[in-house]
Amino acid sequence: MDELNRILDDETFGKLVDNKITDASLAFLDQEILDSMGIVAMGPKLIIMSVVNNLNETKDTISEVANPSTSSTTPAKDLTVREILESHPKFRSILQDKLDAKIVPKENELKLMVRVLCAPIVERLTKESVYPTTEEKKKLVAKILQQFPFLNATKRSVDGPEYSLFFWKNGGQGAKHEHTGLIQTHLRNACKNLLPEQRKFTHSPKSPAPDSVSTEMIELAENCARYGQTSANYPVIAKIMSDVHDLHMMLLREKKDIQSVLRILPHLISYNGRMVIISVLSSEYFNSFNLINTFYFPKTISNGV
Repeated sequence: MDELNRILDDETFGKLVDNKITDASLAFLDQEILDSMGIVAMGPKLIIMSVVNNLNETKDTISEVANPSTSSTTPAKDLTVREILESHPKFRSILQDKLDAKIVPKENELKLMVRVLCAPIVERLTKESVYPTTEEKKKLVAKILQQFPFLNATKRSVDGPEYSLFFWKNGGQGAKHEHTGLIQTHLRNACKNLLPEQRKFTHSPKSPAPDSVSTEMIELAENCARYGQTSANYPVIAKIMSDVHDLHMMLLREKKDIQSVLRILPHLISYNGRMVIISVLSSEYFNSFNLINTFYFPKTISNGV
């Protein structure tokens, strides 16, 4: 804790103190626990997790030196779910007081159970960039329910499978939806610790939503409104509608009524609604693919249609 006291800001370190985090409990911190404590800024979280990881690596090294027979040179025993949980000092009391008595633990206790059981998977993920497969997650769930069959009562919904609290492929909603469950959430949070080059899946950064637009853009929209809905004017109107994308998005975000929006951008209902699509996409998108003229330009549009 002394090291964190030196390098963290007072507010963040104060949250650790308020939650009674000590040198003894520091090693059990992870992303989910930090979030629950209100430590959500990435900078402090990375600092804390770096100290925690170094602390755990030091403990592992000391353990290997003190117990050479259990080092990596000896084939690892395939421990049961119960043996893994029993070896974890923080979870041992939950195992004995609740799971052994066939009492379903609280959700935060189930989350701790998942963190303990997923530790080898997370280690492979963070150190070797080896992502767990769907089958691997399903096998872990099967082992949990085989060890503690009464946990099938924890399923997320009446129609959901017995294992749905822990892992549910696509959330039961089809291939384009994300997996759900405590295991999936924990592993997804673990991925946040990976460096960009380690990540298997990345998302393009989103452009910040505009909260204001320039006078020039408003004037451009006003000029566009003066053009008649004709075949000859289609390319010009389409280009301007793509250029006033930010204005359109701002009006939608401010929840303007449809009449107000159409007074500013009347061509949203022109050309059988084509301008809605053009305005929603940014001008950079259309310029880079030249879609205004090659795809959306109608082959035949009669005047006034």
